[in-house]
Amino acid sequence: GALGAVPDGGSAVALLGIALVGVEALRRKFKT
Repeated sequence: GALGAVPDGGSAVALLGIALVGVEALRRKFKT
C-alpha cells in the first residue's frame, strides 16, 4: 500500500505531522 511506498523517515514524519494537524483542525472545528 501507500505506507510501503514511503522512501525514508523524513517523508513519513512529514506525512504524520500533516495528518495530526488535520485531525486537530477537524476536532476544533466540530467541537466549537
